[in-house]
Amino acid sequence: MSNEKQYKNRIQENALVATLAYFYHGRIRPLQKGHRLQRYTGSRSAAGVWPRGEGKPRVAFICDDMTWANFSPLCEAVALDPSNWRSKMEKHRPEIFFCESAWTGIQGSPLGWRGKIYKNHKVLFENRRELLEILCYCRDHGIKTVFWNKEDPVYFGSDTYDFTDTALRFDYLFTTAQECVERYQALGHHHVDVLRFGFNPTLFNPLGKKQGNAAVFAGSWYADLPQRCEQMRQCFSILEEAQIPLTIYDRHSGGGAEDGRNRYPEEYQTMVRPAVEYARLGQVLKEYEYGVNINTVTASRTMFARRVFEMMACGLKIISNASEGMKELFPGRVWYLGEPQPDWSQGIVEENLRQVFLKHTMEVCFYDMLRSIGEPVPAGPKVLVLWKDVSQEQMESRSKELSYDRLEHVLWSDRKTAPSPADYGIILEADTPLPDLKFWLTQRAFLPKDCGICAGGPRFQIAQQRERTGVLLPWEQMHRYLDGIDEEIPVYHV
Repeated sequence: MSNEKQYKNRIQENALVATLAYFYHGRIRPLQKGHRLQRYTGSRSAAGVWPRGEGKPRVAFICDDMTWANFSPLCEAVALDPSNWRSKMEKHRPEIFFCESAWTGIQGSPLGWRGKIYKNHKVLFENRRELLEILCYCRDHGIKTVFWNKEDPVYFGSDTYDFTDTALRFDYLFTTAQECVERYQALGHHHVDVLRFGFNPTLFNPLGKKQGNAAVFAGSWYADLPQRCEQMRQCFSILEEAQIPLTIYDRHSGGGAEDGRNRYPEEYQTMVRPAVEYARLGQVLKEYEYGVNINTVTASRTMFARRVFEMMACGLKIISNASEGMKELFPGRVWYLGEPQPDWSQGIVEENLRQVFLKHTMEVCFYDMLRSIGEPVPAGPKVLVLWKDVSQEQMESRSKELSYDRLEHVLWSDRKTAPSPADYGIILEADTPLPDLKFWLTQRAFLPKDCGICAGGPRFQIAQQRERTGVLLPWEQMHRYLDGIDEEIPVYHV
């Protein structure tokens, strides 16, 4: 038998095996578990196109746990499953259907979406039936459909994991890789935009940051990626030469490392610790001064490891292999392999932290997506600024220098006739350094509700104090102070 014929036979055998496996897990197994897959034949319901809401957008999701945890609090969210998607759509009447390049879906859902989002060209039937019927349902009911492909550029056009074909079927397409935008447009899609990774500030933030001369790497060893392994060795060697101790939290510990492919070499075993739950990772990162990052994808202008944002948000100095995207966003502010260590005394860590909170939180990602598809986004919180011991002219002059636009300015003498309550308030005097309000407000995401924010003091720590001037206060705290209640309050120092 010729080599070509043997190859074709193997392809046919693989296709048959893949088809049988997908049919069993996607069709038979749900019935064995007592689930009935919901269907849609394309008949429009009596309700027709649903009316738009006035509050938070109503969004139906197919996504993995991390995206659900990050995006669901920002909208009226409902998670879809193959066993319940139609009944949930009819009950919640979403305005947007958001689907990402999910591998399994949300843990704990009845069936999940394993093997139902990407097109597998080795399977001899349509493995995405439920997803395609959801898209048909959305078209019939005027629901905008959005796909976020987080697997670009690695799986673009893959035969087995073809998220590209799926993405092209949605109204709006977002990719993590700028270089894939033109490729999608060449395939006929005209609503393509970039949506980067982001981080969750409730998990990753500088609150309680400790000082110390140690480094951390939370990640895996991949023996089958020799270039990545070599760059990891270089990073670890640089730290050793600089006498910076390293701790490695092995993401594969307890499952997979024993087969050799993911086992760290012997010389690193004394540094290796068990994996840390994602929900606890931010607390662990804050115990270190340096964070090691290794990008598998290095040539993308926009796609690099999410961990970069997370470590910067925790106030770490980053050491990493080079990445086009990182160099574009953080020029001279990361210790790249083959380059001198930056002068950290020049406020690099602080500038990185400020930039990621202003531009790269998951909230920013979600609202950028909404704007791109023509949906409204909520206005930021309103801040009342009380100017003490300044003239009207001084107030008007200095107020123009503040880094925020939803402000109400009132002279101290007019405080009793101030407008309706704001979300926050701050008292400023003639010689008070102007606060970075736009950045300060981003810190509210992880602080107690009654906590103020000010500059100076023990950085990234909460301390009790009575002083109110220059402190951004939740409105209830401001109201109590204006009513004459002089008490110590918790204040976070940035």
